[in-house]
Amino acid sequence: MVFTNPSLYVTYALPVTKAVAIAPTIQVACPLTSEVPFIVDLGGTLEVDVGTWGSLALAPTLSLNARGDQSGSSLSLPLTVLGQSSARLTVQITMWARASPH
Repeated sequence: MVFTNPSLYVTYALPVTKAVAIAPTIQVACPLTSEVPFIVDLGGTLEVDVGTWGSLALAPTLSLNARGDQSGSSLSLPLTVLGQSSARLTVQITMWARASPH
């Protein structure tokens, strides 16, 4: 059995209007060994409710390796389109843009 690195994830939702919300986030992945990067993710989500059709979410995240090297550091910009077809069926499409220093 192999255990993954434990992580702590914290977010706080801030409603701006009935249809728009912002949720800043931080996640820290604590390495179990010294060979594994110590990653800190800083980000946030901007979610826009588009009524009965569904919602759009943009969640930029900056991932930093706290050990100082560039391994594991990146900036990602996922855009998620979520459609609620019925009470039981949800369709989600996510597109990613990612930049890494190497």
